[in-house]
Amino acid sequence: MKKTSLIIAAAAAIALASCSNIPDKPVTDELTAEEVKKAVQSDSLFADLYDFARFRSSFMQSAEIARFSGLTYRNALEYIHFTEDSAFWNKQREKMTAEWNEENAKALQKTDSVIEAWRDSISATHISDYIRITPIAANEKPTYFLYASTYRKMALTFEVEALKPIDELIFSYGFINNKAKDNFDFVATEKMTGDFREKRRIEGRNFVTTEYPLPDLDEFQTRLGLFILPETVVSGNDTVSINTAGIPINILKCLCINKVKFPAAYDKHRARAMQELFPDYAISENKYVKERIKDMKKAKDSLAYEFFLMDLE
Repeated sequence: MKKTSLIIAAAAAIALASCSNIPDKPVTDELTAEEVKKAVQSDSLFADLYDFARFRSSFMQSAEIARFSGLTYRNALEYIHFTEDSAFWNKQREKMTAEWNEENAKALQKTDSVIEAWRDSISATHISDYIRITPIAANEKPTYFLYASTYRKMALTFEVEALKPIDELIFSYGFINNKAKDNFDFVATEKMTGDFREKRRIEGRNFVTTEYPLPDLDEFQTRLGLFILPETVVSGNDTVSINTAGIPINILKCLCINKVKFPAAYDKHRARAMQELFPDYAISENKYVKERIKDMKKAKDSLAYEFFLMDLE
């Protein structure tokens, strides 16, 4: 027991002596060669700290020099050890990731509640009792573009089946398209009138894609998240319609995609819907962890954080 106490006391004395060799002077001050030598012998990280301090100070105006004169070499070195403690930060990142997963789960639950509320609202119109719309083909169309080898034209074909007598149909459809490296959503609306006693086919509007090989129908329904929504049905003197203008676009897509058959496409739009509804909860895991780490560094020593900002961020 006595031997252990002596070891602890000796270690404390060494640490104290080592600390005393680190100048308790402002980082804006230039040190003597002897001071730098002793400090580096005590802690090899001091060499980099001193080089950075001299470099940083050389660009400072009078106001900055006055502000950072409150930060000493000793405090700055302590801050460096804090930021470079990999074992500590690995534990913190694990903890932050768990926090993000919990917050993300809450936001997704809230998003699901909003989606289901809209689903109930649409179901109350019973519009699906009148019509069934099925995508049946994805075809390439002739193109006369100058850069036809890069840009190709396509169109989707749908089969429309009336489940009850109807006179007019308006429906929308869309998907995620890729053009010139920019992601955007292709959305179109089609109107049909006339005789619906037999199944009818309608070819949708042409669109341009840079994808090669061209996506087939299965890819439109999975990877590209194709959605179809009947918006208005006229049957005799009755008109059944959905006011889609009030529905956030990605919630609309979630309502139209079969999440059992096409889970990846559904999850993609569900995540987008969450970002639209709850932007405070919907930041990425990486951004959440980065912001939390930044807050911890500021809390440790806000002046040191500012001083090293250009180097450590």
